[in-house]
Amino acid sequence: MSKKKINFVEKKVNEKRVTLIDESVNDLVFTDRNMVEIIIQNLLANAVKFSKIGDVITVSNRERNGNVLICIADTGVGISKENQLKLFKNIGFKPEAPMPKKELV
Repeated sequence: MSKKKINFVEKKVNEKRVTLIDESVNDLVFTDRNMVEIIIQNLLANAVKFSKIGDVITVSNRERNGNVLICIADTGVGISKENQLKLFKNIGFKPEAPMPKKELV
């Protein structure tokens, strides 16, 4: 897991008083590093954006059936059932939580 991506959200995590737990281990993975880092960055940014004071974000990775599973879990507001059904389809959805004035870039 790229420590740079965790450092990317560290300031926002501290501002929001969210706990970020990094349980990731260094694994050798054959993949498009840039694409994986973009995905991790987006997942971390969303986890922070929709977390409230005291929420916890956990980053981990592990081997599963010969593949590496990257996990970013949080205790934030989550996605409504209605919006979960729209994921991975070409349908727009709106967030349940109010959008912050500034977003992580």
